[in-house]
Parts: sequence; structure tokens; C-alpha cells
Amino acid sequence: MGKDDKIRLLIKTKLKSNEDKTKYLEILSQRINENRKSIGKHFLILLFTALAFPLLMDAKIEEISLGPLKKIDSKFVLILIPFFYSILYYKYIMIWINLMDQKRTFKILTSEIFDIPEKSFLNVQLGSFSINELLDRLHFPTKGNSFGCFYLVLFIPILFFIILFPFIYSIYLIFNLFVLLNLDNKFEYAFFFVTCIPNLLTLLIIIESFRKDKIQFG
Repeated sequence: MGKDDKIRLLIKTKLKSNEDKTKYLEILSQRINENRKSIGKHFLILLFTALAFPLLMDAKIEEISLGPLKKIDSKFVLILIPFFYSILYYKYIMIWINLMDQKRTFKILTSEIFDIPEKSFLNVQLGSFSINELLDRLHFPTKGNSFGCFYLVLFIPILFFIILFPFIYSIYLIFNLFVLLNLDNKFEYAFFFVTCIPNLLTLLIIIESFRKDKIQFG
């Protein structure tokens, strides 16, 4: 049984009345909006962190100040950035996957409430903006195998920008952390290992999401 079928089954067994479905839909809409805002903030912080690291590496500054903290060793900041980035990216991916599940549930739930097909024009209009569905409707109104490759090409840049590039950059940060630490004591080994853990977990949940659910975009 696929995830969509499991969601439909849960809706039928746990949300039996239209009142329950409507109330759940209202709360779900709020959570979707919260996650959309959260994922936007996380992406901006990831971008800022990604830009700050090479600038600090090239600046050759021995000490920097961060707000009330004065004269912080720049090497210490450079060592912390990969750890901070890996934790933030892990959370970013979890929020993003949760948001995709929420939007999927929203579509199925509105279909049940209004008794309209899930992929119908009326049902699609109830959901939040989706790049995937908009491109599909505007450029491929008539499905055909001849457009499959072109449809796939449209999402390669999205896939790279949202998932692959941040993960590749996290590997770049891990490599630089390895160079910066030199790993000549137990504390540095432990810190390097702890920094690698969120990246490994991120890779695992990405692979699992692709394998089970064929991750959607937008």
C-alpha cells in the first residue's frame, strides 16, 4: 500500500464526519503555512552560511567579532560553521519532507470533503502554489510519452538546487573541517565524527524518501 492509500484509509477511519475533516483541514492549512515560512528562513540561513565560509577562508582574518562577543578566533568560527550547517540542513530536509506530506494530505482531504477528483482543476486550486503542478498544467496539458524526457529535464535544476547542491556543499565543509582540525587529539576526532552524523542522517532520509515516496517538488 502506497502512502496516498494509507492517507486515504486514515481519513476514512479517523475523520468520519465532514466536521472533523473540515476542522482537520483548517489546522493542516495553518501548519503548511508555518512550514513554508520555516523552510524559507532555513534556506536563507543555509545560503548565508554557505557564502560566509569561503569569505572567511579567503580573508585570512585572525580574529572577528560577533555581536556582544569580541575577538573570537576566526579558526574557531570556521570549525563551527560545518557543524552548524550540517544540523541546519538536516532540519531543512526534515521540514521539507514533512511539508510535502502535508500538501499531499491536503489534496486528498479536499478531494474527500468536496467529492471531486484529486487531480481535478477545482481541487488543485485549493492547494498552495506548486511548481510541479503548475508546470504540468501549463506545459503538458495533454499527457504523452514524447514529453517525458522534457518534463524530467525541467526538474533536474530544482532537484540539484534544493537537495543535491546543499548536500554536496556539506561534504565540502566536512573536507575543510578535516583540514582545519588536523585530528591530532581525541576531542577533534569526536567533534569531526559528531559533525558527520547529521550529514549521514540527511543522506539516509533523502534516499528513503526517494525509495518509498518518489519525492515531489513545490
